[in-house]
Amino acid sequence: MTDINKIIVAKNVYMEKNKEYLNEISKYKKLCGKFDNLDSNKKKLIISCCAEEDPKKYFLHTQPLTRMNKKDLRRLFQEKISSLKKETKALQRKYNTIMEDYHKRLYEQTLWFIASVRDHDEIIPKIEGLEGLEGKIFHNHESRCWGFFSDLEIAMQFVRNNATDMNEAGYYSYVVIEPKKQGLCYAEPSCSNRWFRAKYKDGENGEKVCIGYVDCEEPEWAKQVVGWTIS
Repeated sequence: MTDINKIIVAKNVYMEKNKEYLNEISKYKKLCGKFDNLDSNKKKLIISCCAEEDPKKYFLHTQPLTRMNKKDLRRLFQEKISSLKKETKALQRKYNTIMEDYHKRLYEQTLWFIASVRDHDEIIPKIEGLEGLEGKIFHNHESRCWGFFSDLEIAMQFVRNNATDMNEAGYYSYVVIEPKKQGLCYAEPSCSNRWFRAKYKDGENGEKVCIGYVDCEEPEWAKQVVGWTIS
C-alpha cells in the first residue's frame, strides 16, 4: 500500500468513527430535549431501546417512571459515548502520526527534476543598448523544466524516450536531471546531475528527427553550473 493510500484509509476510518461518535451525542441531546415532556409509556420505550445494548442497564426499569429524568438518560448513553470518544481519539492520533511521518519523509526525500538545455551558438542581433555586442557569438544555454519524479529510474526512462518531445524539434540538444529536496532552492554539486544528449535520425525530407536521448558526460560549459531546472 502506498503512503497516500495509507493516509486515505487512516483518515476514512477516523472520520467514520468520529461521525458515529457525533451521531450518538446528537441522539442523546435530542432525547434529552424531549424526555421530560414524554408520557410514561414513551419514556419506558426509550429506556428499553437504550438498555437493549447492555442488559445490566435494565435495573433502571425498576425505578418509578415518574422519577426518570435526563440524568438517568445520560447514564444510559454515557458508557457508549465514552467508549466511542476513546476510539475516535485513538484513530485520530494514529492518523496524525501517519501524516507526520509522511511529511517528514517527504521533506527528506530527493526529487529528480528534469530540464532540457539548449546548446547553440547564436549571433547577437542589433539591440538598443547592446550596440557593442552586435554581431558577436552568444552561447545560448537556456533551459526549460519539464517536471520531477521521486524515482530516478522513472525520470531517466522519460528522458531517454524523449517524452512530450523535450527536444522540441531540435531546439534542445541536452537534457539534465537535477536532484532537489523540498524547501527553497539550493545549489547541489553539479557532479550529482545526470546528463543526456539527443540522438537523431534522418527524416523523410532530410530533416533531423530526435528519437530519444542517450546518457553522456557533463558538457564542459555546464560544469560548475547548477539550477538548470529552476530557471
